[in-house]
Amino acid sequence: MNLPALPVDVPPRRRSGRPDKPIPRTDLLRVARDLFAARGYAGVSMADIAHKAGLQKSSLFHHFPTKDQLYKEVLEGVLQEVGQSVRDAFVEDGAGWLSRLDAAVVATANSLGADSSRARLILREMLNDDGERTHVDVIVRLLETTVQFLEKGAAAGAWPTQDFRQLTMTIAGMHSYYFAVPALTQVVAGHDPFDPSAVQRRVKAVRDQVRRLMMLPTSVD
Repeated sequence: MNLPALPVDVPPRRRSGRPDKPIPRTDLLRVARDLFAARGYAGVSMADIAHKAGLQKSSLFHHFPTKDQLYKEVLEGVLQEVGQSVRDAFVEDGAGWLSRLDAAVVATANSLGADSSRARLILREMLNDDGERTHVDVIVRLLETTVQFLEKGAAAGAWPTQDFRQLTMTIAGMHSYYFAVPALTQVVAGHDPFDPSAVQRRVKAVRDQVRRLMMLPTSVD
């Protein structure tokens, strides 16, 4: 499945030589993230990223020796942003199993709804079938954490046992697809998926859907 490219504004390129105000590394990562999310790994060159950032290509290579290294750092940054709050919810001290499950679902939906590039970049990586370049292991680690949490909850009697690997993949798709295809979501749902009120409606909907999939009572708020 090929995701449509999104338009990306391009600022004027900087003059050659050392800039008066060098672009911070974090800003370069943000530029690269937006381009990779809009066009995919294969659709973006280091020259594209340098041009969008207003740099000479040689200056970009000074920060990131290869496109693959830059892409991996971008992807790991996104997964860290999304995954850390989820992992924190899973291990929250004093919270019951169901509260921790709800907290993880809410954290994921809020994180994806807060930045339009996150879900799109994650979905592109999940769809990646380039055997010579894959960083899907970054995503697998987060999915494995989810599987283990669900299995431990079942062992503790918090919810019925089922195939938690199948369930984890279903939940991953439920979270990512809605925010990764905003144009389609807007047509079907009738609103901008990144509007704050729409994000909160989505948070509750996904939380209830996950509970139903796990044969648990839905939330009442």
